[in-house]
Amino acid sequence: MIRIISLLLAILPLVIESKAQIKPENGSCISSRIVGFSFPDEAYSGSYMLEVVKGRVPDDAAFNAAEKIAVINTKDSRVIAELPSFGAVYTWRVTPIAKRNTSEKKGSLYMFKVASLPDEATSFRFRVITKAKSHKNAYVFLDATHTLYNMEGEPVWFVPSDLLTTDEKVISDLKMSPQGTVTFINEGDGVPQEISYDGKLLWTARNIKGVKRGEFHHDFGRLKNGNYMAIRYNASYWLLPGKQDSKSVNGEIIDSSLYQQVPFSTIVEFDSNYKKVWEWREADYFLHSDVHDMIREDSTFDVDPHINAFYMDDRTGHLYLSYKNINRILKVKYPEGYVVNSYGPVYSGSEASLSNKLYCGQHSCKTDEKGHLYLFNNNACSGKSYPKLILMSQPDSGSTELQKQWEFICDAEILPLSELQHINFAKGGNIVTLSDGSVFASLNAPYSLVFIVDKNKKVQWSALPEMGGGEGEKWKVSRLYRASIIDSKADLERFIWSGK
Repeated sequence: MIRIISLLLAILPLVIESKAQIKPENGSCISSRIVGFSFPDEAYSGSYMLEVVKGRVPDDAAFNAAEKIAVINTKDSRVIAELPSFGAVYTWRVTPIAKRNTSEKKGSLYMFKVASLPDEATSFRFRVITKAKSHKNAYVFLDATHTLYNMEGEPVWFVPSDLLTTDEKVISDLKMSPQGTVTFINEGDGVPQEISYDGKLLWTARNIKGVKRGEFHHDFGRLKNGNYMAIRYNASYWLLPGKQDSKSVNGEIIDSSLYQQVPFSTIVEFDSNYKKVWEWREADYFLHSDVHDMIREDSTFDVDPHINAFYMDDRTGHLYLSYKNINRILKVKYPEGYVVNSYGPVYSGSEASLSNKLYCGQHSCKTDEKGHLYLFNNNACSGKSYPKLILMSQPDSGSTELQKQWEFICDAEILPLSELQHINFAKGGNIVTLSDGSVFASLNAPYSLVFIVDKNKKVQWSALPEMGGGEGEKWKVSRLYRASIIDSKADLERFIWSGK
């Protein structure tokens, strides 16, 4: 039998001109076991009976005789259900049931295929370690396999292979947008893309005029205003300490020997037509900050802030930027562009490196409804330290001090590790705050644990992505940059109907 996930209530006027489409369409192929069935509303109908059978069924007689894997009675014209397997053909039919009599008009038969899982997913498992004590109906995206999993570790949806832009088929930062679409970055060529649940390509950075291979990195997503935000490499040239370039005209560099190329990025916002509508150039800000004083003994700049994440707080109009190499979070007023606050250590000119008592090498920052700042703290300043999840209260105006309110250490109690000296959490990781105050997090490879922990520091669910497992082969932990989560019924519905 199949699992009924959602019945969507339609509030209808007395006279209806139905514009609903039949989904899944006859002859279609989808990459999901979570299927959104939709059909036109019938004005005379009081309810509907949706029936699903496995296999290709040619006519009503064969359909009536076939074993039903689902019979769903509903008053709604849209139903979400989880089918049993990939690589199978299904046939379905909906029958409107009249309000005032028992006569039924059988609907047409529709056949569709659920595609087989790609190779990278079939040689992979998402092994549940702690069974879900809460959030049992959530789903988790893993960028390593381009796949969405339920809380039992079973795959339910995947990114179609023909939407991946390189032969390596490696993507990162796979997540759902506020609009219900899915965004990710193709690692091989740095191309950010947006697709719908049913596999339609909606937006790709390849259509941006003048874009170069590998320009975009680390983080990409769609904002609530409908635009797209990405991190784009944009190296800047800084005049070397003690040098003067009298031949520089209108910012154009004449004598390149007097300048050093510094690896910076720009936060860029594009509209749906690929037009750049906003940007924030970090090189311009850091030029007038303590970072400009980070100079080596040979009088060259020792500067590589390494931005690896952003987060837009739409409630307050602030953009948070995470800089791994200088252990810093910038809070930028959007769209004005000025820096409201800088959280982290300040370079003094006498220190060989930047230190931070609260976090080091962080890879994810978020805020909650109360304005608390959440970080995935890689804790990378020491090679023998476990990562931490941190909740901090932000200071009032005029202060730069964060106050730690809550902390969870990702230590040996939840990690399947044997030797502390091998610990290295310098890359990757994610943190997401959930509606009940719990926290969803993922660690980087070679550990890659994905879990939910509540405010009492009790693990509510955990799973480990693993690959291999062939004949005579041991399972080993899979690569993972960031995992993300669909946690609510409303979000799942938005995901399923995003392309409808």
